[in-house]
Order: sequence, then structure tokens, then C-alpha cells
Amino acid sequence: MSTPKIAASTCPSAPPEIGSSLLGIVQDNGSVAYLSPNIKLTQALLDDFSKQGIATGKRLRFSGSCMKEDCVQWEAEHCGLADVAVAMKANLPEANTALPKCGIRDTCRWFFQDKKDACLVCKYVIRDPS
Repeated sequence: MSTPKIAASTCPSAPPEIGSSLLGIVQDNGSVAYLSPNIKLTQALLDDFSKQGIATGKRLRFSGSCMKEDCVQWEAEHCGLADVAVAMKANLPEANTALPKCGIRDTCRWFFQDKKDACLVCKYVIRDPS
């Protein structure tokens, strides 16, 4: 599948690195509650998470620049993680068909690639679920 080029693309499952944005918080039921507006991640904020014992990969979701070919998830001109997320849609609870409020949709790689299907499963993707 060939994906058209977009000027800027944002990864909705980026690592917690300085300059990325806090996209949401993982709730007790395992789904992500999105923050709006997103909060830029600083060293001070990362230090605060660490001091409070917050496991960033388990409890928080971050967005950042899509790294495309430099990402291990990149496959043949598209995001393979988005493919995996959309494929798990059938195994998820009946989803609300309304798109969630999201601060990155305009530049989101997953939305660009898989449209509404990506949005409906995105809140169930956790970077480090173990």
C-alpha cells in the first residue's frame, strides 16, 4: 500500500523523550484519556515523573515526530504499528464510533494512514503494557 506524503507527521506512540508531547494518561481500564492541549515534555517534567514513581511507558502516552525509516516500526512506506493496532480492532470492546478528541489528528501518521479505524483503536495502545 503506497501512502501519500504529508509535510509533517506525528507519531502517536513516541518514546518519552525531551521535546515529545504528553498525549494522554493510561486509565485503570487500560485505555488512554487524551490531554488537550498536549504538554511538551521537558527534563524537569521527566524528573518529576521519576520522583513520583510514574512508569512513563506504562502510565503515559507521548507523541513526537514520526521517524519514518529510522523507526523499527516503519515498513514499506508506512507505520507497521498502526497496522497492528488497526488489526486488533476486532478484539476490542464495542467502540464508540465517534472520533475521540485528539490534539494531533491534523498531523497524525496513523490517522493519515488508516483514518477513523486508527483513531478508534489508538486509545488502547500502550507503549509498555507489561
